Amino acid sequence: MKFIFTRAQGKAATASVAGDVLTLNGVPYDFSFVEEGGEMPSAAIGEPLINGPVTRVDGAIVVPLIAPHAPGQLPESLWHPEPEEVVSGDVPLPAYQFEELA
Repeated sequence: MKFIFTRAQGKAATASVAGDVLTLNGVPYDFSFVEEGGEMPSAAIGEPLINGPVTRVDGAIVVPLIAPHAPGQLPESLWHPEPEEVVSGDVPLPAYQFEELA
C-alpha cells in the first residue's frame, strides 16, 4: 500500500497495513475490491483522514492520507513528506510533534 501524505493540524493518528486492509485509529478499511485502475471516492469511505480517492496502480493500493500534526505552525521543511510504501505493519506517519522555530 502506498501513502501520499498531506499535512493538517489535528489529533495524533495511528495506521497499519495488512494486505489490502488499512487500519486507521483502530478502524479497518478493506480495499481488496478496488480493481486495477479503479478507484473508491473518499466520500464513500467516510474517513476524514483519507482526503482523496483510493486507487489501485500497478497492483498497489494508493491512499491519499492526512498526516496530522500538533497545534502550531508547521515548519516548511515538514509540509510535503515523502510518500511511503508499506506491505505489512505500522505506517510510519510523519512526525506529529515538532520543535517550534525560533
